[in-house]
Amino acid sequence: MRIPSTTESESGNRGPERELEMAAIRDQRREETKRRLYEAALAVFRRDGVVGCRIDDIVRAVGVSRGSFYFHFPTKKNILLELIHKPKQQITNQLNQLPIT
Repeated sequence: MRIPSTTESESGNRGPERELEMAAIRDQRREETKRRLYEAALAVFRRDGVVGCRIDDIVRAVGVSRGSFYFHFPTKKNILLELIHKPKQQITNQLNQLPIT
């Protein structure tokens, strides 16, 4: 017979701390998958060009489904948009860290 842990209620539900921990892990995995897809897409773009790039080549390189690709990037264009916006975000982050005088 299984004894519920101290973080589980009598109904078998996990406590709020465990739920937050699990949510954080899911978010981290999503971000990691998105990063891997992004990097694989850029590699395929360099190799085949944007027009010649196939979604199947990207997802095969990462080892995920086509659905995972479309969850993170509705189109190949969205990867290019992220490529453009990434440096802007990095600059903004650096500016926000400067001391205000």
